[in-house]
Formats: sequence, structure tokens, C-alpha cells
Amino acid sequence: MGVTVNFAPVADVNRNPNNPVINVRSFGEEPHEVADKVIAYAQGLESKGVLSVAKHFPGHGDTDVDSHFALPVLAFTRERLDSVELYPFKQYIKAGLGGIMVGHLQVPIIEPNKLFPSSLSRNVVYGLLADELRFQGLIFTDALAMKGVASADRVCLLALQAGNDMVLAPADVETEVQSVLKALQNGEISKEEIDRKCRKVLLYKYILGLTRAPEIRLSGLEERINTANSEALIHKLRTAAITVLGNREQELPFRASADEIALVSVGRQIC
Repeated sequence: MGVTVNFAPVADVNRNPNNPVINVRSFGEEPHEVADKVIAYAQGLESKGVLSVAKHFPGHGDTDVDSHFALPVLAFTRERLDSVELYPFKQYIKAGLGGIMVGHLQVPIIEPNKLFPSSLSRNVVYGLLADELRFQGLIFTDALAMKGVASADRVCLLALQAGNDMVLAPADVETEVQSVLKALQNGEISKEEIDRKCRKVLLYKYILGLTRAPEIRLSGLEERINTANSEALIHKLRTAAITVLGNREQELPFRASADEIALVSVGRQIC
């Protein structure tokens, strides 16, 4: 279908029941379980030529603020970050997978300057992710029009200086391009650094087959996607996701032998 990059999976460990933005997007609240599922999902994508991008580094799971609207703070020790938030990303990196998205988060133990959220912090992007954790894949920012970072002046330049390879969705693309060009002229960022990022992006485009013109045959596309095998897999996954409530501790207010039980179904009728 011509899709070569997927900004997934979510590698956040959802430890906060009041999280307004991650919640059901996370694979769970246990770092090892999240890591296993993140790697499985990402390997599935990359085995078929789609770059995976784990997000939101260094971890957006234990927050009660949505970074689309404000800047969440992770006021944790480094030991806590290593054992929970960073664990799925470390395993993803060890598995040799391709992309990571840096979130708009304030992490004082790594970046004490409150003016630099994670996505604009060289301590986080280069120091922690690229240097310490040895991540060599593509590094993306989260969308730069989000309120958690949008107020920063010359936000794309700051993101590139921090160590990101690609900057996503700034509010004013033309203004940001001119800011980067001006910074290049006055020596705030070097041509060698820009060239290195460009070569890295072009390398991944080559790996993902973007040097070849896409040939997507639209006729019969629905039939090619919705095969008997895919339908069987979907059914298998849905069945495996069912949780049977034994209610052995009588925590739920109903009995299996009750005369009247109401069943509400959304969508297809079930029996």
C-alpha cells in the first residue's frame, strides 16, 4: 500500500491510571511485558519493510498531563527510569530495531534546564539515547506543533542541535526552514552535521525501497488484503484477547447462575 514508516509501537509503560493520552495505547503496566510486545510488534512491521518507531522516549506512561496541551514532568530517580520507563526502549535497541520518537517531556534528573523538554535536550537525545544507549537508528521528534514544545523559539533548530534526525510537523515550516538556513550560515549548526543527518535519512529511504517508484495496483486491493488467512488470524487474535471472569473471590456483583444477565454488544451481533 506504499506505507514505509509507522509511528508505532507505543513503548510507554502505563503506570498512571489518570494518564489522559497514553492509557489504552500502552501494552500494559509491567515493563517486561511491554518490552516483549513492543519488540514483537516492531519486528512484524520491519519484517515486511515498514520502519517501526518506538515512542515516546524516554517514557510517557506515568504522567497525568497530555503533551499535546502542556509539558508533563517525570520527576523520577535515574534508577526508577532505568527499571521502568527506559526498559522497553533498551530492549528495543538491543533487538536492532529502526526508529525512536522522542516525546515532549521534562525529565529533571537528565535535563535540569526547564527550557529544554526531552525532544530539545541534547542531554536526552544525544547524551542518553544516542551515546549512552548506543541507538544508531533514525531519531524523530514528536510533532513540534504540540503545546508541550511549540512555544520554543526556532524549535526545529533546537531539535536538530539536540541530536534528532527528523523533525515532525512544526507549526510554520517555511519559518523553521529559514531559521535553520540562517543558523547554518552563522555557524550555530555545521554543514557536516546537516549532511550527516541527510545521509542517514537517505540510507533508510534506500533500505525501505524508496529509490524505486511504488507500484500499487488498486484494482482488487480489498480482496488482496482481506484474505481468508487474514480473517482467520483476526478471529484468532480476538479469541485470544477474551478474558474469562471466574469471579472466584465474588468481587463482581453477579452470579453465573443468575436468572437474568444483560449482555450489551457494540457492533456485530454475538451469541
